[in-house]
Amino acid sequence: MADLVEIVRKISRLAADQLGVLDRAELRAIISPSSDKSFYGVVRKLVTGGLLRRFSREIYVTTEFDPRALSQKLNPESYVSFANVLADELLIGPVPAHRVMAVKVGPTREYTDGSLMICHVGVKPHLFFGYHPGKGYLRADKEKAVLDTLYLHQKGWKFNFNVYSDVDYSKLDKKLVASRLGDLTT
Repeated sequence: MADLVEIVRKISRLAADQLGVLDRAELRAIISPSSDKSFYGVVRKLVTGGLLRRFSREIYVTTEFDPRALSQKLNPESYVSFANVLADELLIGPVPAHRVMAVKVGPTREYTDGSLMICHVGVKPHLFFGYHPGKGYLRADKEKAVLDTLYLHQKGWKFNFNVYSDVDYSKLDKKLVASRLGDLTT
């Protein structure tokens, strides 16, 4: 097993590349423990020392992490959408920093640790499109984020903004929205 200083150095380098999100397998590769007991002993020291915080059974975050990258790590087959993208694209005002909403195929799933809530909204496979890779996570384009939001709104979901008056629809590519709506009806 490497010494603690070298472990911290390696974790810091990897965390910088992964926006502060690491899973248990990545930590195990860095720590190179001789046993499960020694692995969890080192992880406990890293958590107690404030370098890491456990978000879920398999996932740890550093003090400076991107919640959207955490969403991607929790489910690699998802993309960030809804208010998170609309706010990034300045179509709505700011959104709560403690909530990330993403889209995935299958049933809806929520993850929380008390300070952050990540919701992966489940959709049918034909609705899983309109996203692209960003730095550390997949992200809907603004047109798809609007369609995702309107889809959930018509299903009864509530948002912290009014979908009729708080969204700047003038910033959308209307031809792209129309073609995507056409794709949904075929």
